[in-house]
Amino acid sequence: MTIDTMLDAVIRREGPYSQLAADRGGATMWGVTQSTLSAWLKRAATVDEVKRLTPQAAKAIYRALYYERPRIDMLPDPLDDQVFDFGVNSGPHTAIGALQEVLGLTPDGAIGPITIGACVAADMEGRLPAIGNCLAVWRILMLDRIVRRDPSQLVFLQGWH
Repeated sequence: MTIDTMLDAVIRREGPYSQLAADRGGATMWGVTQSTLSAWLKRAATVDEVKRLTPQAAKAIYRALYYERPRIDMLPDPLDDQVFDFGVNSGPHTAIGALQEVLGLTPDGAIGPITIGACVAADMEGRLPAIGNCLAVWRILMLDRIVRRDPSQLVFLQGWH
């Protein structure tokens, strides 16, 4: 899957502006939170700026901060899409650390030669579908733990799953 296809899918899933009381991210547009927009702009973003965020600008943020910077592009298909989507929702560091755990590596949340090598080996051995399934289970269990710790997040669980 291409990054453009992945970006289009994220924009569709995340949807337009929302600001729900239970959402720890606060004001979001296309899934980009006010704090993420602030980091992107290198200054405090206003709620009005979040509301005016275009899909094209959101895609640029996702491409740079959630795909290129964490080196998701170095992962084989379909792990790249899965880790990218996981990273959009939970942060790239968390998503990459989960992948590393599933691969049997010591998680550091960064894609480097060891993680890439383990992915290549898994691909050559035909284990990518199993790795993807394990990563999906890891993510579901993590999200369920979040809801158990904070029941106010239950409203988001179905969408997260």
